[in-house]
Amino acid sequence: MSTALTSGSPPWRPWVSGVLASALGLGAAASGCRSGGGKGKAEDANERPLVVVHEECDETSSKAKPHDANNDGKPDLVVVMDGARERCSSSDLDFDGRPDRYVYFDAAGQARRIESDHDRDGRVDEVVTLRAGQIARKDRAMSLSGKLDTWDWYNGGILVRRERDSDGDGKVDQWWSFPNREKPECAVVATDKDGDGRPDLGSQVDLCSEEGEPASILATSSASAPAAPASAPRAATSVTGPPPAISAPSMRAPVAPTAPVEPGSKPATSGSARPKAAPAGSAKKGGAP
Repeated sequence: MSTALTSGSPPWRPWVSGVLASALGLGAAASGCRSGGGKGKAEDANERPLVVVHEECDETSSKAKPHDANNDGKPDLVVVMDGARERCSSSDLDFDGRPDRYVYFDAAGQARRIESDHDRDGRVDEVVTLRAGQIARKDRAMSLSGKLDTWDWYNGGILVRRERDSDGDGKVDQWWSFPNREKPECAVVATDKDGDGRPDLGSQVDLCSEEGEPASILATSSASAPAAPASAPRAATSVTGPPPAISAPSMRAPVAPTAPVEPGSKPATSGSARPKAAPAGSAKKGGAP
C-alpha cells in the first residue's frame, strides 16, 4: 500500500485536493485498535481487539489547520501539527460534515495508522496499521454491530493470514491462509463448527476449487487416485423405445385364453431385436376367413 500521505509544505490547497481524491481509492481499513488514544502497547502479532478505540486527533487544537477543498465554507481536511511536522489529519470525503478518515503519522512523516468509516454511520469500522509506510495489519468490523470481527496480517505488504469471527460471538471460527500470493481470492479456509475453538478435521475448503470440495479431500484424491483412461469404453445401447417385455413366465402378466392359431399362420419368433409380448386377444380366432 503506497502512502503519499507525508507532511507537506504550503500552499496547502493542491495537496488537500489531492489527498481527498486519492483517499477515495485507499483500501477500506477496519478497526484494529490500541488502548487509550494510541498510547497503549503496539499491536502484538496475534492480538485480536474486539472494540475500536479511536486514537485522538484534536481537530479543535490551536495547532489544527482546517482546509476547505470544495469552497462550501466547511473544513474537508484538518491537519494537526506537532511543531513542523504533521501529527494527524481528518478528512470528510463525502462532504457530509463528519470525518470519514483519520491518518496518523510517525516521526519520519510516514503514515503509521489509518482509521476509516466506510459505511458512513459515524463510527470507525476499519483500522490499518503501517510500519515504515507499508501495511502490516488490518482489523475490520464487517457487521452492523460495530465490533471487530476480521483480522488480517501482512508480510512485506502482502496478505498472508486472516482470522474471522463469522457469527459475532467474540471467538474466531474461521482461519484463512493464502498459498498463492498472486491470487489472494484463492484462499484456503478452515472452520470451527463444533465451537471448540479449533479448526474442524476435514473442514478446509479451497475457494478456487472447481468442485468446491474440502481442500484436504482434493489433495488426497489428486495424489492417490489412479488416472482415468483417455477414452473409457462405453456399453453399447440401442434402446430407443419402451423396454422389451419380460419373458420369464413367472413375471408375465396373466392373459385370457385365446382360440387356436389358424392353420398356415406364422407363429411369433424370438429372433427380433426387440421382442414384444403379444397382447391378449390379438391372435386370429377360428371362423370363416
